[in-house]
Amino acid sequence: MYYHVLTNPAGQVYRRLIQVLGEHTDYIELSHYNIGGVPYAASYQHVMTQLKPDILKTRQVTRNAMNDSLRHHGITVFQVACNSATTRVLKRSATSLYEWGGRGDSESPDQLPSDLTFYLNGHWVLAALGHEGYAVVNLPEKQARQLQELTGIALQAFTAADIQDWDFDNW
Repeated sequence: MYYHVLTNPAGQVYRRLIQVLGEHTDYIELSHYNIGGVPYAASYQHVMTQLKPDILKTRQVTRNAMNDSLRHHGITVFQVACNSATTRVLKRSATSLYEWGGRGDSESPDQLPSDLTFYLNGHWVLAALGHEGYAVVNLPEKQARQLQELTGIALQAFTAADIQDWDFDNW
């Protein structure tokens, strides 16, 4: 089942969300939109340096969990193992979910990589499009309720049929 994240998880809710997902998922993906041919923005090199030991794979794509960029530019996706070190980096690097990709409390849109997405068993669990102020949870109802109880995240259920612009079935 799909759930809209109703408000930008910030502060304690953000830290609990990252902790819970970091403990219960296999890996995250972060994206960089290849505008100008740079491997990633210099402004978030500090984050990528900290994550480098845990990067499982880097690949060039035209589509990730939250975007299809066929018409504009490619995307570099960094797949990073979820572990205690990764969780610490995510919690220290931002104070809210939408800072990943340039929204939230960050003043610069390039402070952090984009499209923070958590995966479990090859399926996305939470995907955020920070610059749009949008995130979706993809969990069975019982697990979504548990996520709400453990973190305080505000969620609202919807079906893929409710949304015209998103191709949820092909993520």
